[in-house]
Amino acid sequence: SRSQQTYLYFEDGKGNTTTYKLKGVHPDIVLGDDRDRLGVDYRVAVTYIDPSGYPMLAFYKLIMLGTPSFTVVPLNVIQLSTNAAPGIYDTEPIPHIDMWSDANNPVNGYPGMYEFAVTWNEMGDVKYNWGNINAGSVYLPVGGQLIGKPPATLYGRAYTDVACYTNVYSGRKYATFSTVEPLAPFSCNLDAYTFDFTTGLPYWVSTNTFNTISVLFPRIEAMNQYDSVQCAVPWEIVYSGWGFAGAYNMVGNVNLTNALLPASNLKSIAIAAGVGHGYGDILGNLQYTPGYLYWGGTQHAVSYFAHAIDAYSGTQIDPNYYEINSGTVYGMPQYQEADASKSLALSNCSNSGDLLLSVWYDGEDVNGTGNIWYKLLGNTVPMQFRPSKFVSTITQAGRLYPNPATDRLNLTGAEGTYTIEDALGRTVQRGNLESGATIGIESLSSGFYLLRIGTERYKFTKF
Repeated sequence: SRSQQTYLYFEDGKGNTTTYKLKGVHPDIVLGDDRDRLGVDYRVAVTYIDPSGYPMLAFYKLIMLGTPSFTVVPLNVIQLSTNAAPGIYDTEPIPHIDMWSDANNPVNGYPGMYEFAVTWNEMGDVKYNWGNINAGSVYLPVGGQLIGKPPATLYGRAYTDVACYTNVYSGRKYATFSTVEPLAPFSCNLDAYTFDFTTGLPYWVSTNTFNTISVLFPRIEAMNQYDSVQCAVPWEIVYSGWGFAGAYNMVGNVNLTNALLPASNLKSIAIAAGVGHGYGDILGNLQYTPGYLYWGGTQHAVSYFAHAIDAYSGTQIDPNYYEINSGTVYGMPQYQEADASKSLALSNCSNSGDLLLSVWYDGEDVNGTGNIWYKLLGNTVPMQFRPSKFVSTITQAGRLYPNPATDRLNLTGAEGTYTIEDALGRTVQRGNLESGATIGIESLSSGFYLLRIGTERYKFTKF
């Protein structure tokens, strides 16, 4: 937001949460393994623009997972460049980060996550660096490497993003950088530059280019462990344009707009890769999942949608779109170009490819009103999103424990009428809580729940 404050929110598999504040805007984040305590502690890398406009990279450690003492520990911060962005609230200089999965160094049977690539826009061109999340370092000096293949046009490049992937047969590591080159009014190239990062200094491999009328805020994703036999399309780019949304890959371009969305004012584009198992029982190479905000032009009548694209052919698996959220999102955006105030994020398990996570914001950026919501979807095709949402940013006056719980909940500093909702948003229990009393949950099935009491909300897990 314009407060220049970013909040990092973390949640472990048992529902324990922790947060951390950093000064800056436009964050992007990756989670990796801690080589010192494999499967116990984890590493975090966050790239962002600091208040002075410089692209930064911060490292953290997550410790005490699975316990109420779960917390984030700051490590070190690297300034990626000596050149500041011209406008820190602009969408063009937003930095992005992605990670390779390392099958030679597995964790619990899955490829480990250690090395990353980070990219940003600088003075009309694309820069990048790469490094090791465990060491908290980058391999190139401050300033990084310039893409420069081919030279930028008169109008420069904008909207950079990166996707990292490893070929499971050759073991070679690649990163594809997406960017937009404006050519003239109502004409631009959507470019994808692929580099080999296997050994030594990265070198350019190929360039894919698609010419179109306009491209806003493109995002790229790749199959982290890329099976070139089962999955012919290693990466997929999604973007919004004038009245439509599109997807671009090595095979060609796909128009994502269809009759279900007649107004077709589509913003806040996002994409995930690898939902479903396409190679044995390990790799998720089945589909790409693009999503976007459908802004029909009427306040309080916008929703997020997602779709499936076949990873082998690069074409749509099913012509239908699936509504991610059943509620509405706050109306007219403050950030119209890419609608960054209504950001949508889609991701999946980078190791197995299973489970699609959808995260979105339902408020506005100026007043800071609204919540961040999320939901988790299994590897079903066609996709079947649940009709409700589950909130993750919750202000809590009291403390709820134990969490997870088996039979009773204690809630300090709260009393009054309460309701409990399941993961589908259905009210499954209601009652009145007196000061010092507990809430019995013996009759609830195992799963995730939301406790509401007054204006407060508390997530908990029932075992």
